[in-house]
Amino acid sequence: MIDDQPVANTPYVLVIGRRLQERDHRRERLVDEPIPADAAQGELRFTKDRHEHCFPLSLGHLSPIDNRQGVAQRLRQLGYHCNGDLQRGVARFQEREGMEPNGVINDELRSKLEEKYGQ
Repeated sequence: MIDDQPVANTPYVLVIGRRLQERDHRRERLVDEPIPADAAQGELRFTKDRHEHCFPLSLGHLSPIDNRQGVAQRLRQLGYHCNGDLQRGVARFQEREGMEPNGVINDELRSKLEEKYGQ
């Protein structure tokens, strides 16, 4: 997501380990690529409106949702990049989900993140 909007119909480069996959799936709405079971990290790169975007991917590890890092990881994977300001990312997510955008990490937020993220 860029500015809370999904990115579709855009060629991308997916780098997993030393494996580089370039795709021009202009009709696809999702990145659907095989990832080796032992992969730990990667990058998704694309250009949209003449701006290059690079999203680091952490694979195979997700911190528990009951700590700040786990909340930040889920937000980042859902496209809410906090850039060091977790409260801002939380507030953006809350606003988009119809919650009070107060930036507070609480049980309501965790429940909504689990609903959207799946774990």
